[in-house]
Amino acid sequence: RRQRQMCIRDRADCCAGLTARSDGRQYVTQNASVNFIHNVKAGHLTARGRTVSRRRHICVVAVEITDETDTLLFSSTFSMYCISAEG
Repeated sequence: RRQRQMCIRDRADCCAGLTARSDGRQYVTQNASVNFIHNVKAGHLTARGRTVSRRRHICVVAVEITDETDTLLFSSTFSMYCISAEG
């Protein structure tokens, strides 16, 4: 179970990174607040990232992961730190 949770958390981190990079700059994870709501043993998962706030150095991204029936499994907020110049 813990291994599945870490896999889901890693997918959320990737989704947050891709969402933050939508401005063409590079980011690293600074902080993450995660909530495991429901577990899943198998099936297709979907991660959706949404930019909550974007400043000069910090981008805050909300990520939700759902299963095939659109049941919410995981909800999180990531603070991403910009490590590159303007895109």
